[in-house]
Amino acid sequence: MPRHWFSRPVSIEATKSGQYLAVTSVEQAAELLIEWPERSNEWEEAFRSCAAAIHGKGTVIEARSAFEKEAAAANRLILASVG
Repeated sequence: MPRHWFSRPVSIEATKSGQYLAVTSVEQAAELLIEWPERSNEWEEAFRSCAAAIHGKGTVIEARSAFEKEAAAANRLILASVG
């Protein structure tokens, strides 16, 4: 099964504080969400969007956006500095 790559990674703080990950695909995002300790409304949408993209019923863009929203809701999103 081919990977569904993000156009650019989503940088998050890993479960272990102080460790960071660059999430590069829908499959990687889904795997991380399964192990995610927090389960919010955003988590549900992110997981559904990832599953839909993997099964050809949604887009990579939708999955990336939903994953990024969940990472922000869980205070794990790392925003790139502009400058």
